[in-house]
Amino acid sequence: MSFLISGAAVLGAMGWIGYLPCFQWPSQLNGWMLFVVLAFVCYLNGLVFFAMGRFLRRLCTGKKQREQQFKKYFEHVLQAHGLYKNSFFQNYLKRDQKFKSDWRLYIRLWAELREDPELLPSLSLVRRYWILTATYDGLAAALLLWFLILILWSCNIFQKKPDNLIVPIVLGVIALLAFLSCCHEANRLTAYQIEDTVASLAVRSGCLKATPKKK
Repeated sequence: MSFLISGAAVLGAMGWIGYLPCFQWPSQLNGWMLFVVLAFVCYLNGLVFFAMGRFLRRLCTGKKQREQQFKKYFEHVLQAHGLYKNSFFQNYLKRDQKFKSDWRLYIRLWAELREDPELLPSLSLVRRYWILTATYDGLAAALLLWFLILILWSCNIFQKKPDNLIVPIVLGVIALLAFLSCCHEANRLTAYQIEDTVASLAVRSGCLKATPKKK
């Protein structure tokens, strides 16, 4: 569904591009065939624009800076949950950084969530965060496409000119703001994935203890 949502947004943009130069759908596409074709196109668009959105979001920060940010945040979360000095985690963190030990440890935590039946609710929650992140990445790329189309429309590139330039400009600004919002939300949900993954392992390792009641 995450790919279908962003794919539908892209299909809408493609339809709008077709509408502006007076494009008409082939008459052979109607009924159930049209539904199947549209569903396939939406899914295909969703896959492509998810990849584009993820690439654009990561492009904003260089690879080295992104790895440093992840390492700093991941270790901060481990310290906050009292897991940083745990021997299991230190076994990874003390390894040579050429192995990207922080990232490898994070992948191991995902594997721990998958293999432990007691943590299935946590896995479902973290997986939902990942799906929402993928949705926002795809929507971000789709909104950027809408922004470019609206800018071109305001420049009278297409056959159908806007009756009022204010309309495409305002819509373009809204699309750009929505693009930035989707990128921000995708980053926030990525942080939630790290937080909940570590917190789930903290629960299983017994790091959470009940607060003693006051007499």
